[in-house]
Amino acid sequence: EPIPFWQAVRMSREPPSGRKFHIWHVRRNPEMRAGLFARDILRLPVRLVFTSAAQRRHSLIPRWLISRMDAVIATTPEAAT
Repeated sequence: EPIPFWQAVRMSREPPSGRKFHIWHVRRNPEMRAGLFARDILRLPVRLVFTSAAQRRHSLIPRWLISRMDAVIATTPEAAT
């Protein structure tokens, strides 16, 4: 169950005990934009992981968003392109 953006921000202001950062798992363009805002504008200690399950090549803006992620998981070889 996804949590609201501002709740995620409040929960991520400080890194977890014994860790340097939180991990945010994102799947969609709005989630990637929110994660980039939290990490790059609000400077929260978060790392962004994107899972791609696409069966086609991503368009220009999603490719740019994906390039800004800290890690990418591709579920199929086609999703990796």
